[in-house]
Amino acid sequence: MISIANLSVAYGGRQLFNNLTITFQPGQLSCLTGPNGAGKSSLLAALAAACVDQKRDHFLLSQHAAEPSPVSTPGLERARKLIVTLRGLPQHSVVLLDEPSNHLDRKSFDRFCTAVCSLHACLLIVTHDRRLLRLADRILHLEDGRLYEYGGNFELYQEQRTNEGAAREREWNGLQRRTRVAEQQLHLGRERQQKRRRKAQRANRTQRNPAALINYQRNRADRTDARIENKHRQRMENLGSAKNILRTKQIGMGSKLRLARPAPPRRPARQFAMNAVNVQHDGRLLWRRPVSLVWGREKRLAITGANGSGKTTMLLLLAGKRPPDQGRIYSAPQAPVLITQNRRPTDPCLSLQSHIQNRLGAVDGRRTGKILHDAGLPGVDPQTSLSACSGGELIRLELTLAFQTTTDLLLLDEPTNDMDARSRCELIEVLQVSSVPWVCVSHDEEFLHEIGVNEWLHLDDH
Repeated sequence: MISIANLSVAYGGRQLFNNLTITFQPGQLSCLTGPNGAGKSSLLAALAAACVDQKRDHFLLSQHAAEPSPVSTPGLERARKLIVTLRGLPQHSVVLLDEPSNHLDRKSFDRFCTAVCSLHACLLIVTHDRRLLRLADRILHLEDGRLYEYGGNFELYQEQRTNEGAAREREWNGLQRRTRVAEQQLHLGRERQQKRRRKAQRANRTQRNPAALINYQRNRADRTDARIENKHRQRMENLGSAKNILRTKQIGMGSKLRLARPAPPRRPARQFAMNAVNVQHDGRLLWRRPVSLVWGREKRLAITGANGSGKTTMLLLLAGKRPPDQGRIYSAPQAPVLITQNRRPTDPCLSLQSHIQNRLGAVDGRRTGKILHDAGLPGVDPQTSLSACSGGELIRLELTLAFQTTTDLLLLDEPTNDMDARSRCELIEVLQVSSVPWVCVSHDEEFLHEIGVNEWLHLDDH
């Protein structure tokens, strides 16, 4: 067993986590998940640094390794390099992988899983991929600086998280009820005291009681009032302490992603058509059979295929970013919005505010803050550079910006890469009810079935 302790990282004035300890068993597959921005990649970097200090054999695959370009086949390159590297690692190495399944098609993913399962290493994978989480021997969840451990795979993790969340909610509701009861008891106690005071005052006026008796009654009433107030204050302090303790144990869900429904243009809907289209790649036609498509406002198209089959190329054709080498596109979309799979910013020094202005034009500070809040980045300084954001935070921002524009076609290239579970659910809900036609490229077949695809284009068949 290997134990690495005292892991602490602060970034941008915020303490991501402090004094965390992680233990590893050789041959055990551990997956690390949690909301975007929780510090999962930072935790991997801290573990790698600790391995260097302790002179341990280790391998770190960073989140943006082999980031795709429009003309590359990132899944093939990533899988090939990763599998070769894994096979050459010595036993009992510490292997740290950040979102390794991004861009991998089914065949590459299966080869990767075979390589991983054959390792006798201390393996930690940062992932939101449910396929990997289902293979895990244990799942670690990082949120709000705390690390939770769950034995078993994804289904057990979900069940335990749900049960813990329900238990915390019941406990919280119980504390809230006790608080309301305490407030009611204070109110009743004050009313009773006021009635006693008024009754004593009437008796003193009619019976002409001596001053000593009146002073005694007043002092006794004051002491009773103080006793009631002190008892209430102590009870509220105890309840407040219990609430604070419970807050530290709350089962968080991450920041909510608030996606507006994309607005279709006001002009009449147009029917797009693609007739016998093909493109040249490395001196030959990319598809054995040309592609023809017709679609209108109700189209919800999924594009699937192996790495290198031309899925991203098809999106570029639909977005008007490259012409076909054969065939024609009729009535092309007038205002398509393309969200690429490349999460790395072209200008990493650009601030969030400048990036938003580049996309939407002049926006004031208030709207910038609203956009960041909707993207699940509440309280983030608009002057924060794009390079300081995680891949999941960047895709949340890109989706938020895209869904606030007027478009006649939404094009999504691997949108769930780096995306946490809560954001994924929000994206599914918005796409299910979208009045704008969309095209989605993904290797996640489960996600494609959830978003309501009504037509499939399998490029492996072309």
